Amino acid sequence: MNSCKRCGNKLQHNYLVEFFKKTKEKMERMIVCLKCRDILKKKEEAV
Repeated sequence: MNSCKRCGNKLQHNYLVEFFKKTKEKMERMIVCLKCRDILKKKEEAV
């Protein structure tokens, strides 16, 4: 079992997804759960 890099919940691999976050000029790859992915998408759209 792996864990979400944002909230730390331990989940099976099929509940975790990749999320690419822009930091300055780099793309940072994060493995997060579906709930955190939606939160991060909303934050990114607001900026």
